[in-house]
Amino acid sequence: LAQRDDLDVIVHLGDYLYEDAVDEDPLAGRSLDPEHEILTLADYRRRHAVYKTDPDLAEAHRRFAWITTIDDHEITNDAWADGAENHDPGEGDYPTRKAAGLRAYFEWMPIRPVDGVQIHRRLSYGPLADLVVLDERSYRSLQVSGLSGSLLTTDPAVADPDRTMLGAAQRHWLTGVLDGSTAQWKVVLNSVMFAPLVVGDPPDVPGVTPLLQQTLGELGLRPPVVLNADQWDGYQVEQRALTEHFGQVGGVVLLTGDIHSSWAAEIPADPGTYLTVVGGKSNAVEFVAPAVTSGSFKDVLAGAFPGGEELVKAVPLLLGLLGSWFKYFDGERHGFGVFEVTPAAAQYDWFYVSDRRDPNATLVPGPSWRSRAGTNRLEEATPLG
Repeated sequence: LAQRDDLDVIVHLGDYLYEDAVDEDPLAGRSLDPEHEILTLADYRRRHAVYKTDPDLAEAHRRFAWITTIDDHEITNDAWADGAENHDPGEGDYPTRKAAGLRAYFEWMPIRPVDGVQIHRRLSYGPLADLVVLDERSYRSLQVSGLSGSLLTTDPAVADPDRTMLGAAQRHWLTGVLDGSTAQWKVVLNSVMFAPLVVGDPPDVPGVTPLLQQTLGELGLRPPVVLNADQWDGYQVEQRALTEHFGQVGGVVLLTGDIHSSWAAEIPADPGTYLTVVGGKSNAVEFVAPAVTSGSFKDVLAGAFPGGEELVKAVPLLLGLLGSWFKYFDGERHGFGVFEVTPAAAQYDWFYVSDRRDPNATLVPGPSWRSRAGTNRLEEATPLG
């Protein structure tokens, strides 16, 4: 990214750093300071400082403006309004830790929080695009538990209408911004995946359905299974309400991080329709960026539960069966995406690196997908430029 000459701005969607101890992800090749899990303001400041010593990252900051928002690891894993999965009473007061993490973030990152603390905001690019930045950690409800943390849950609480990702005030602000926008594109900077990723009853496909049924059976699970309740699927009433709103205003594109993998998806107005009718109504589109250096989706899922590695191999086929709104998926490679909006289309190109630990790694172009203006649909495209 630091070597490109065609960028207007770099967008970062959260998990800029990780709070873990130095040995939590040895394959990433990072040298961290302090080596223990960070808890205090001094800890968070030092961890930010170490990240900023990376010469390529420093050059990218020097050359380009950045638009950023937080995800959970700016504080700690699976953070919510009043706590986090990776915080226990022995680690002190959570509000104090949260305040420390956010203060260090505001000190080290190119962001001007509204009134000192508010992260959600709108940036206007005239009649072409409004960038709508969300904060999906500070106000959200506690995640529904699954088999491994918030992964793999069958708890009907995901459909509780009182559960919220954004909080009432931020949700009201978001819908007001969307309703008042006169821009052609409403680009929503969104930390966690919005497109539904739920395993329902699959059609009978030899070699795939038996594997899925066997894996779920061994885990003691029956469909429907929410794969990750930390994503929007864990807040389904709010997810459906926003999906409907996106369709009403039109021109909504979600740019998403978090899941350490690459996805292109249409946002189905009704997932059930998409299962039976290819090309059911779409209310928006979503592009998901891969991780730069942290473990891939494949690594995370394979280590989360027994049989996970085999299930990962079947994900592309499962997506075709269970979520035909997903148009592209890569769960292994690391890299970044380049996004462009014009009056004609919004387009996303993926780029992958040959080795996440090598500063001189080669760059491999990935696929390109775009949404033509007025369609809320995705189609394959030729690369930008």
